[in-house]
Amino acid sequence: MNNYLATLSPLEAYFFGTEKMSMAANRSDYFARTLLYPQQTTLLGMLRYEVLRKNNALQKRDNWSDLIGVESFSPNLSNQTFGHIQSLSPLFLSYGNDSLLPAPFDWNYEWSKQNGTATTNTQRLDFLPVLKQYKAKKGIIEQWLYGNTTVENSKIFKRFSQVGHAKNRKGESDDESFFLQEYVQMDKEYGFSFFVTLPDNTWDGYKSMVKMGGQQSPFVLKLTKTEISFEAITTNILPFYKSAPYRRVVLWSDAFVEMGILKHTVFAVNEVREFRSIETNSQQTQKWSNLERYEHKPEQPTLSAKSFVLGKGSVLLFDNEQSLNEAKKMLGIPHLQNIGYNHFSII
Repeated sequence: MNNYLATLSPLEAYFFGTEKMSMAANRSDYFARTLLYPQQTTLLGMLRYEVLRKNNALQKRDNWSDLIGVESFSPNLSNQTFGHIQSLSPLFLSYGNDSLLPAPFDWNYEWSKQNGTATTNTQRLDFLPVLKQYKAKKGIIEQWLYGNTTVENSKIFKRFSQVGHAKNRKGESDDESFFLQEYVQMDKEYGFSFFVTLPDNTWDGYKSMVKMGGQQSPFVLKLTKTEISFEAITTNILPFYKSAPYRRVVLWSDAFVEMGILKHTVFAVNEVREFRSIETNSQQTQKWSNLERYEHKPEQPTLSAKSFVLGKGSVLLFDNEQSLNEAKKMLGIPHLQNIGYNHFSII
């Protein structure tokens, strides 16, 4: 197997769909918000297409199963394989030669114990756990890390909106289908990155223009063979992490896990995010551009059922090894980690 660093550079403002949208008479998305970065499933889908393209197999469906597997990713299927794509790391950012990871939500703060009592998920405490410097009005600021340096989302990503005007099948303007579309402009000094494991070394130096997201936003994809791993990047950051009164689990990626995991914690600084993806079948899907939102149709791409993940950057704190080990078991699911979900460190 060969390990590659994949980088994605946006050529223009982009859009990655989210559940946070309002509908106008069920006809079009009146207000469509965008994610700041692609989901792991988006990266996987893009790579599956590139494997077909590189092998001149876009029109040769008979060997798709060997090249890219049969089904798109589902968190509930533990025996899935994706052909030549052996594994993906979680997404991170690149800035020149630096790699940036999502900052744990308690990175800028110090844990302290103040007078008082508190009831947690596991016990009653004779003190109040407090995050120093935390301001409720500002909330947790999402940041990215390299070494001990942090960069806020607002320095990298700029959101803006545009009014759109939908057209009917004849290409005529529909006066009832105005909508507001949100886009993101990424600072040109930054890019998206992840590691991917492929079976041969012919991908070294590979470069292609790819399209991702609901608006088919263009990106330049580059692959470079490397010996660096995602785990090595996380290890370089941990020495700068401030101490806490309890053992911590830090999520470097979104995690599919039962929310009951929080019952094992003393407390947590976390975010719960909605998740949906597009389901396809390489043997059955025919109408690739016709997304079905409401019912499963094997011949069309279908929007998956809604589920929830613990967001990257979430921090879970534990006061005993039994609870910590139980959480480790709940998170350490190989088929999810294989495409970049459920990656964490224990500190």
